[in-house]
This record gives sequence, C-alpha cells and structure tokens, in this order.
Amino acid sequence: MPSQDPLLSAATPPPARYDFAINLLMLISFMDATEYSVVMPSLWNYLNEVEPSDTRHGLANEYGIVIASFSLASLLLKPLVGIWCDQRSFKEVYAVTLLAAAAGNALYAFAGLGGSWLFMLAGRLLSGAGAANSS
Repeated sequence: MPSQDPLLSAATPPPARYDFAINLLMLISFMDATEYSVVMPSLWNYLNEVEPSDTRHGLANEYGIVIASFSLASLLLKPLVGIWCDQRSFKEVYAVTLLAAAAGNALYAFAGLGGSWLFMLAGRLLSGAGAANSS
C-alpha cells in the first residue's frame, strides 16, 4: 500500500473563507495604492488653496514634506506594527491601522477647513502610520 505524499495533500485548495479574506486584503492594498497616487498629483493645487499667500518656493518645500511624511511614517512604524502583530491578534492590529489610515485621510480631506498645511501633514503622517500594516 503506497504512503500518501505530504506534498500532494498540501495541494488541496483552501476553504472559501480564505478566498474572501485574500480578496479583501487585495482590495485594501489596491485602495492604499490608489490613495497614494491620487494625493500626489492633487496636492499642489490643494496646498495653493490652503496656503494661497505662501510663496512658490515655500509651497515646494511644503509639498515635499507632505509627500515624504506618508512614506516616512510608514517606514518608521512598520517594525513596531510587526512586533505588535506578533504579540496580538492580526485582526486587531489590522483593524486599528485601517482606522488610523481612515482618520488620517479624513484629516487630510478636511485640512482646508483648518487653514494650514500642518493639518495636511498630520493627515498624511496618520495615513502613513495606517499604511504600516503591510509589514
């Protein structure tokens, strides 16, 4: 009687609930990438609306700072989120980081009401912290 090869038994398809989870993660990753690609080209005009009296040179600096803040926050927080995920439930960590990203995007969207580019910066930092969930 031949023994069953463990490699062949591992080739069985995963349950349908995993398909839903994987598709949901892919959708969230797509939305993260879309968010980043929408912010970059629209930020210059948004800065001009929020800080209309600022000089062009000042706006260029602010543009660079706001764009870099997302990636910097994500880079610095990925190790911490990874450690947190090792100690706690993945679902908990993922839910908190998604809420942080949503709060950061809301802050960025309503930064014009604050009248300062610093609200945009805070929103992008918080969004970057939320994007650290891909660690």
